Amino acid sequence: MTTHFFLFRSWGFFTFFLRGADSHDFRHSWSAGVRRVLVPLACLLWFGVPALPAEEACVYEAGFERAGTDALFALGITPEGLNRLDTCGARILEQGPDNERITGRKSYRMVLVFRGDGYANPILSFPRPVPVNGPLYFSCYYKIVEQDPESSHNIGLIVWGEYPKDPQPTLGKLSTVEPSSPDPAYANSKPVWKGANIGTPWSEPVKDGWNFCRTDNIQAVMNKRGDIKNKDGMCLFAVSVSITGCRAGRRLVLFLNDLRLTRQMPMVPPSPERVAEAEAFFARVGDEYRELAGHVGNDETKAKNAALFEKVAESSSLIGKEGIAGPGASSLVGLMPEFEKSYYTLKLLEMSGN
Repeated sequence: MTTHFFLFRSWGFFTFFLRGADSHDFRHSWSAGVRRVLVPLACLLWFGVPALPAEEACVYEAGFERAGTDALFALGITPEGLNRLDTCGARILEQGPDNERITGRKSYRMVLVFRGDGYANPILSFPRPVPVNGPLYFSCYYKIVEQDPESSHNIGLIVWGEYPKDPQPTLGKLSTVEPSSPDPAYANSKPVWKGANIGTPWSEPVKDGWNFCRTDNIQAVMNKRGDIKNKDGMCLFAVSVSITGCRAGRRLVLFLNDLRLTRQMPMVPPSPERVAEAEAFFARVGDEYRELAGHVGNDETKAKNAALFEKVAESSSLIGKEGIAGPGASSLVGLMPEFEKSYYTLKLLEMSGN
């Protein structure tokens, strides 16, 4: 993400979510362990929101349980002031809590109408910037409940971040700090877009028309920006709903539930079919993977792959003891994306003689 404001200037953005809908099934996992009662007190006191399970280490949640307790989504100019949040003349006709839900008591209903073709990104600002000083994941449930038969909207969530301490001149403006003069050492440098747009490549149908989506580790994603000279203080300040495929005169009604930022990767319940696929894949390649992991790569790689194998093997063995309702099934499905990627990487390395 080194070009200025790639979100609305690159076709890659539009295909990003389309690819997410078609990629491999092993995307999500869900911890079926008992949810603890004691949750980090800071989550409740700092944000004033319902508590999350302790193992998810809540940082922020918008549960939309009561009217007037959450900020509203808005359209207009993008936070850095360089573009619009929509190209289709979108209008938000209605928004607010609703009884339709997948968790809790309420969800958030939004009704939009489009006066042209293009995309729309209604945005919701966090109460205060959220520091990205460790592993961090965004997740959300969404559901399209009404759209014209001829429409085909693609939905994704985008988290907005910034690098407020970068010393270079700023392209546009920052949202989380007051403007300041650039470091004299970079006074003649080309202005840099200091924002970050983190998408949700992991998207999975859950039930009753609801879908669950999440980001990769936001800290890792933001650390990849090579043109940012100082990543200290990087933070998140908003989330938007990315709606592509908008058509003039069309109307869209969608629901959102449980927008969360958590320290650990969020998980959803795996279906019996997904568990069966994960078990079958491990049964088919497990012995080969263990052999490859023992002789391909350097010592650090070997140790990492061996540890991954042990985790997958342990999760698989738990299924035999507890069934698919236990934490073993959730753990196995959750580990599959990493395990599958590691397996094919090892195969390629072996073929190349490394």
